[in-house]
Amino acid sequence: MDKTNTTLFWKGFTNKAMITFLNKIAKLASIQNVLLLSHQGEMLFCETNQPSLNFDQHTASSLHTVISDLKHPKTANLRFKQGFFYLHSTTIGYIIIAMQDEKSLKIIKEACQNIEKKLRKDTIGTRVLLNMLAKANDSQKPPFIRALAPMADKDVAIALMKMISQSKSISVDTRDEVLLVACQTIGHSAYFKATDYLNALLTDHKSKKHCLDFFIVEALQIAIRRLQQAKPQEHKTSQPTTTKNTPAKQKQQSRNSVPVPVGPSVPQLLESLPERRTIEALATKNQKPKALKIIIGLIETAARNKQFDKAEALQEWLLQIEPMALTESIRAAELIEESKKSIIDEEFYFVWKGLVKILSNEEFIGLYHAMHSRVYASGEDIAQQGQIQTELFFVHNGRVQLYTLIEGRQIPLQIVQEGGLLGHDTFFELSVWTNGAKSQGAKIYSLSFDNLQKLEQKFPGIESKLSDYCSRLETSTALLLQMKRSRRDLERKEISGKLSFVMLRVNKEDTEVTGKGTILDISQGGLCFTVHSSKRKNTHHMFGRTIQIMIKRSNSNPPLERTGKVLAVRDHDIIGNTYSVHIQFDTLIPGSDLREIVSFNR
Repeated sequence: MDKTNTTLFWKGFTNKAMITFLNKIAKLASIQNVLLLSHQGEMLFCETNQPSLNFDQHTASSLHTVISDLKHPKTANLRFKQGFFYLHSTTIGYIIIAMQDEKSLKIIKEACQNIEKKLRKDTIGTRVLLNMLAKANDSQKPPFIRALAPMADKDVAIALMKMISQSKSISVDTRDEVLLVACQTIGHSAYFKATDYLNALLTDHKSKKHCLDFFIVEALQIAIRRLQQAKPQEHKTSQPTTTKNTPAKQKQQSRNSVPVPVGPSVPQLLESLPERRTIEALATKNQKPKALKIIIGLIETAARNKQFDKAEALQEWLLQIEPMALTESIRAAELIEESKKSIIDEEFYFVWKGLVKILSNEEFIGLYHAMHSRVYASGEDIAQQGQIQTELFFVHNGRVQLYTLIEGRQIPLQIVQEGGLLGHDTFFELSVWTNGAKSQGAKIYSLSFDNLQKLEQKFPGIESKLSDYCSRLETSTALLLQMKRSRRDLERKEISGKLSFVMLRVNKEDTEVTGKGTILDISQGGLCFTVHSSKRKNTHHMFGRTIQIMIKRSNSNPPLERTGKVLAVRDHDIIGNTYSVHIQFDTLIPGSDLREIVSFNR
């Protein structure tokens, strides 16, 4: 992987990408374990591929001791009886990777160096930990909160105050520890405005409205004292000298003045809201409580009417108007979630109990509302072999026959029943359907690829969870291999040459989208090549499109040109953001031309 393309990948790194990055590392063939160890010595992430190398907190503590004995090195290569370990320090902790061998070490080092640079920029490290904290289960929250203490700021304090406000939903076994470390970390934030909230907690405790553990009360008192030391100093200003404001100066001041915004910008979905002007006026006239009351009422109405996009846009606007309105925001979230949950019947939870186990309650509800349902009559096609289909199908009840076409005949592969999935072997990597699916009478929920991307924005990591769930299911490709049949009719030749391409419109006219790639293999009927892209969605726009490729075949003859269709776009290098693009030509390449290309590009 060249340095330029690696850099391109990390330009797209965001606070939502950390778990994805660690999961990608874990999927490499030679990797046994991937661990993110906080600088306090606690596990923040662990993915185990080798049961015999089970990482637990005892192992983490041992590794932390080793790191301390080594004087906290930037990087280190360690050899143990269990295998080879690579350690890399970042602002949020140590990435520790256990490997069977050192084949992937070079690419892993480069990837870790790039993520380390990204985590050092601005507040990305803080945002990464806050994002991981939000997705952690209750027992995992304390280590993340402790890891945030050295970098605690306003954003950390607000996030933790919100968590304390929602503490009733935290497991009783963990609640006191979460409250304790949250109060301690808020005390390190230097966010003076948090003292009002912490004092309110103490008042509730003294009035016995919400009784707190002795150590939590002590932590609150220490945090308040710390924050009071961070109180902004009020400076006395001397009487300004009066100067004559001439018309010329007034004109210059007017030119240099910056308009003061009248209030938070309203989300686009709410621009035509009848109450918009009233809310904006109240927000700018220091009557925010009245504005918030109106918004909560609108959220309640929207949620009751199943207008969830509107309700969530109102909740977003509420926090823009008053970021400290945690109680109101929590109430809004509860209204929306309760309404969403009320629609889902018990049967749906029972049929998809496997998904219930791997998804959080919020993720499962979000998935349900991102899908569309349809009843297919017996004999009705759901998808045809070779069809471009960007949906994942969930068989809620009934039966579906999977089949493949070989020499014009339908060969049955498998019956998919209640709780089964269709299209999972092509959905996540965007490929044409490699088999057909015909209903025998079934109700099916479908999730589009676009809606999956929206879910990923809202619930980072849900795509990886669904992909892992689907990877455990049998695919049509595996079934065909068991039958010792293959859909490939033309022999493919592995070569390593370069090509250039241009994407075409429906009428086959050129577009402005051009690029270059590296050929992996070629046949008379098609080829496969790799491209690099900083963003996955850029290459996915190629799927199903018509493309023209140009391949050099000699130093004297002109390049060979062919048009074809993009049948699949798949991950190739999971670390370097390299994707493989699979093309089927409109017309076959003559055998003589193919031999010339293969000979020249060896």
